[in-house]
Amino acid sequence: MNKLKEKGQVAVEYVLLLVVVSAFVMIVFDRLNNIISFDYQNCNAGVFNPVCAINDSIGFNPGQVSSTSFREFRLNR
Repeated sequence: MNKLKEKGQVAVEYVLLLVVVSAFVMIVFDRLNNIISFDYQNCNAGVFNPVCAINDSIGFNPGQVSSTSFREFRLNR
């Protein structure tokens, strides 16, 4: 009977550990979602936006890209 109680306690501990880890992961991803934005129209200060950083450095704006924006280079062997 003692072994059965230990197995039940271990199962409960694993379930509680799973609940705590899941809550921690959800909190971390919620915070990251609030900090990091990938919206190219939202380039406000205080929000890390990799798309805005690329746009500022090389002038790439995803809303204004067309097929004529790219050059074609042929590589001869």
